[in-house]
Amino acid sequence: MKAEPPRGQDCLMSVGDATCQLEDNHWHTPSEHTVGGVAFPMEQHLKYARTLGEVEGEGGGDANAAGAKEYAVLAVLVHPGDANGSLDRLLESARRNEDPWDVPDVETDTLLS
Repeated sequence: MKAEPPRGQDCLMSVGDATCQLEDNHWHTPSEHTVGGVAFPMEQHLKYARTLGEVEGEGGGDANAAGAKEYAVLAVLVHPGDANGSLDRLLESARRNEDPWDVPDVETDTLLS
C-alpha cells in the first residue's frame, strides 16, 4: 500500500543542509529489515525527495540533470501496540492497486507515533 501526502501541505525533513519533501508513504509486511535477526510485523517507509538543480562536476565532468532527484527514506518498524487512528484509516482503505485515493483525516506526523 502506498499513500501520498495531502496536496498543498508541506511535509518536510532536513538532512544536513538539504530540505526534502515527503513524496509517499508505503508499508511492507513483514518488515524488510530486522533488528538482531528479528523481523517486525510491518515496516513503514516515508520516502522524501530533494530535487536537484544543475550541478557541474569537478574538472568538467558529467552534470546532474536539472530536476533529477535524490531520496532519503525514513523507516519505522511497526509492532502491535496502542491504536493509531490515522494508520487505521489508511489500512482500512487499502487496495491492491497503484491508483491514488483520498483518505480523509490522516495526519502524517501521527504515523510515527
